[in-house]
Amino acid sequence: MILFMLLPLLATISAPVAAEAPATFTRVCYGGLHAPQADCSATSELTSPSPERLGQGVAVLTSNTIAFDVVDASTVNRNLNLQRLRRVPLSASISDFERSTVVSLSVRDASAPTVVKWAVMLSPDELAAANAIMLPEGRYEVGLSAPHYRNATATIDARAEKPAQATMVLRRIPTISGHVVTWDGGPAIDASIQAVPGKHPCSTSTAGEFICETDDEWPAAIRVTYPGAGVKIVPLGPVARNVRLGEIHLQRAATLRLSIDVPPAVRTVSASVFREVDGPPVEVATHSVSFPASEPTLMTGLEAGDYRLVIRGERPLQQYSRLIRLAASETNEKVVIRESQLTVNVTSGSQREPGATVTLKSVAGKWKGSLTVDDKGSATEPLWQTGEFSFALRAASAGTSVLGHGSLDDMDSLQWTLELPAARIEGKVADDAGAVIPDATIALTSDDGDLQTSITTKADTNGHFVFDHVRKGSQTLTATAEKYLPSEPVAFALAPTDTEHHADLRLRRGTAIHVSVVDRNGVPYPMAVLFESVDNVVVNTSETDASGNADVKIPENGSVVLIAVPASGSFAVRRIGAADREARAVRVKVAEGTAMLEIKSERVDHVPVRDVQFMVRYDGETIPLEVLMRLTQWRIFSFQTGHDGVGKISNLPPGMYEFWPYAKMTDVEALMSGMDVPAPLRVALGEGQTTATMTFRNKGR
Repeated sequence: MILFMLLPLLATISAPVAAEAPATFTRVCYGGLHAPQADCSATSELTSPSPERLGQGVAVLTSNTIAFDVVDASTVNRNLNLQRLRRVPLSASISDFERSTVVSLSVRDASAPTVVKWAVMLSPDELAAANAIMLPEGRYEVGLSAPHYRNATATIDARAEKPAQATMVLRRIPTISGHVVTWDGGPAIDASIQAVPGKHPCSTSTAGEFICETDDEWPAAIRVTYPGAGVKIVPLGPVARNVRLGEIHLQRAATLRLSIDVPPAVRTVSASVFREVDGPPVEVATHSVSFPASEPTLMTGLEAGDYRLVIRGERPLQQYSRLIRLAASETNEKVVIRESQLTVNVTSGSQREPGATVTLKSVAGKWKGSLTVDDKGSATEPLWQTGEFSFALRAASAGTSVLGHGSLDDMDSLQWTLELPAARIEGKVADDAGAVIPDATIALTSDDGDLQTSITTKADTNGHFVFDHVRKGSQTLTATAEKYLPSEPVAFALAPTDTEHHADLRLRRGTAIHVSVVDRNGVPYPMAVLFESVDNVVVNTSETDASGNADVKIPENGSVVLIAVPASGSFAVRRIGAADREARAVRVKVAEGTAMLEIKSERVDHVPVRDVQFMVRYDGETIPLEVLMRLTQWRIFSFQTGHDGVGKISNLPPGMYEFWPYAKMTDVEALMSGMDVPAPLRVALGEGQTTATMTFRNKGR
């Protein structure tokens, strides 16, 4: 059963495509050098600058060109001579612009990039129509800026015989929006919204609404503070895109009364509480506590819920952490620090290893601290929390670390001897012709049956690489390098008695294809994720640059499909054909995400079937499972139903979608291997919302 419901069409405005046209003059603007050329007049022909214009900067706008020059004695009382300027091709565009947007175009001398030489204000139409910029001979930094957009820059070499095209795209700054309400359901007026990490807070309106623009770094969460309320931490997805959080409910502030017993020699500690979200934990509050302390430490303005409490002293292993739960009013928490003296010894064979660095990470406490052993291979530090630890051990002369784990009992005095394994793996990275490949990245995965670890290193100028102090067990080497396809894995085993192993890695040159990812109007998508799938297996993941471009390497044989996912949503699937291989360039056009699918999973008696996951084919191209999992992890798309048997997927491109439910990996493998399994559900999505139901037979029927 498939039901269709169309929503009103979305109104869109697209920038005009730049086109060649006769040089019709539209505006001439004057102003002092190093200041905006703001004294503008409309004109249909070039006029003679008056003597008072001598030494000023001038900007001349034609129907398809933006020219900058300086008024000198040769042009006073004479027509401006644009023929003496160097013409540089220009591609400048604005995504999601409004007609009221005003764009500043600035030019700086490359030798003095902090000083603006020319600047002029443009409308979006003027910018989009310009296909060239004209400048005196030289090197320049050109920039575009507009309110609510990320700045865009390009370097121009106006000395070259055929200057390269300058490409700039102004893209809207992603926003985080929502509605904050208090514990009694009213709007939280003037609540502070702070991105974490972030520099510039914003606040809610009288209706409790907020729209905050993000800084350059996409935040892991936002912190909401309001008088009388506990600090609210709201996690965000990892992908930079507009996020609507909906209603955010605040609670009355709770208080933590914290009592800490420390060893007699300790004079001060820091006490912090963290909310654990996707990514690094977010610190909510921290206090410095001095000893002896006559009263408990009060930590106020907290929201009821679960936190991680961390106590830190002055030494690297003086750290203690545990989970706590705060009640709605006041919570009493007592921490007793029991200090052990930990001595770490590092050996290599029968010899002590001086100068080695050991980084310990508490599994339960999630804290880490580092120490360096002395010239006798030993170090002693006070330790505040015992239990399970992982460690990274690096010899003073080694380029890679040894990873491992162990357990420390709760005792006054502890000894832990860490031994550097004796085995060494080395080899060379070369191409099919035997030529060495310098600066390749080599990854080593080791598995001794107890622990699996992965470390990387770089090849030197001769393609040579070394992994020192490798643990016994199964080993797998792989290599990657620019202009080459990833190597095939080289697997082998190291026995306890092995001390050396030589393994060479071969890389095949891939055919480099230039990929540009654009929207339906041809505006580039920067930072779009690009998945490369060969025979339905993802072999590489990359990202477009600020101009929406990326260079990918594809094998000579095999079925290659590119899947482009812009940060703003939607996606596109593009198969690489023979013509693309020959041209070594492909343009991936991403349709606007105007479709929304509500998918239901239920039995024939209409009882919901919960948590159903789907494999997806879009317009005849299968989307690999790894891509679907990444999209779910990044909270862009999630092709599955929830506990209620309903899934809602928005921001989809229109097209034909086919769905296969799966319960285990063998189901996925059957589909990915090309088995012709008819899709239980096929849905043609257009603009607006579509509802589709997948019905499952009851067991035993």
